[in-house]
Amino acid sequence: MSSFSDSQIGRELKKIQQDIFNISGDISLPDSESVLLKKERIKDIEDHIDIITNKLPPLKEFILPGGSEHISRLHIARTSCRNAERSLISMYGNENLNQLHAKYMNRLSDYLFLLARLVKHNEGVKEEHWDLEK
Repeated sequence: MSSFSDSQIGRELKKIQQDIFNISGDISLPDSESVLLKKERIKDIEDHIDIITNKLPPLKEFILPGGSEHISRLHIARTSCRNAERSLISMYGNENLNQLHAKYMNRLSDYLFLLARLVKHNEGVKEEHWDLEK
C-alpha cells in the first residue's frame, strides 16, 4: 500500500495498523484493566464506511474481487480480517477477551471491501458480477 502513503487512504491505513497492534497488545494481556483499542475507533471506521458508501453506486449483486494490485491487496486484507474475526470469536469461550476486538475486525472487513470498490471505481475498472451459472 506504499503508493497510498501520502493520501487520505494511506493515513487511514496507518491508523488501522496502529489499531491492529493495539488489539494484539490487548490479547497478549487479557487480564489487564487498560484497553489499548478504544471503542471510538469503531465509530471512526463506521463513519468512513458511510462516506465511501455515499460515493459508490449501490451494490445489487455479488461482485468478484480483483482488479489492480491495490484492489487485490485490499481484498486479501479484507479476507484476513474475516479470518481474524472468526479466530477472536472462537477464543472468547476460553479467554477473558474483549468482544470489541471482533466487532472492530468485522467493521474493518466491511471498510476494506468498500475501499476496494472505491479504488476500483476511481481507477475506472468495471465491477464484475458473480454469475451463478458459471
